[in-house]
Amino acid sequence: MGYYTDRLNKKRAKASQERQIGHAQSARKHVKEEADHWRKEAEHAAATGQYDYAIECWNMVAAMNDAYAGATHEILQRRKAMGY
Repeated sequence: MGYYTDRLNKKRAKASQERQIGHAQSARKHVKEEADHWRKEAEHAAATGQYDYAIECWNMVAAMNDAYAGATHEILQRRKAMGY
């Protein structure tokens, strides 16, 4: 029974890793879209002279870029753990 239990556990672990990779890829896509939105907002705010708001928008862009890097790192780590 140990052989089949091990196979089942490996299958479950692989499915879990793939699911988590899918979540990270979805988050990365969402973060990229949010960064594009905040970048456009910042450019518009700077063009209209709303410099305080533009600074806040650029800070949001920086935060989104950090989140994108984190999601990319998570994807790479999970793929490495799976042996890709």
